[in-house]
Amino acid sequence: MSLLRSTTSQALKLHLKRQLLKTAFRTSVSKHVSREPFTVEDHSVHFKIERYWAAGMIPLIPTAYFIHTPSMDAVLTVAVVMHAHWGLAGVVGDYARPFVIGDSLAKIARASVYLITVILFAALFHFNNSDVGITKAFEMVWSL
Repeated sequence: MSLLRSTTSQALKLHLKRQLLKTAFRTSVSKHVSREPFTVEDHSVHFKIERYWAAGMIPLIPTAYFIHTPSMDAVLTVAVVMHAHWGLAGVVGDYARPFVIGDSLAKIARASVYLITVILFAALFHFNNSDVGITKAFEMVWSL
């Protein structure tokens, strides 16, 4: 009889352990969620766009070294600013979360990403229109 009790008790412990693991790792997302094909919250699509953008910059940089036109300066400006914005937004999103640094500092950090992006774009736009442009400037630096 004691063997039956110990086996039953072990089976009960095993069952409880399995139930505990099931509830501990259960997600809060419903299985019956329907979404549109692309939503703003779809981070996988955003991730792919960022990677395609970065891959598109690989041939753009050497091409910009040989072509010194205002249109190439504009394309390079937009590409660099977008790439920098997404990178900085990713860092702020990862490390400046509200529960880590507080709500107000998290909002300031997110706003500073947009402020830095606008300042960078304005500075590069001004440099392209008032000076030699990005592509010619890099050629001048490399010729030193």
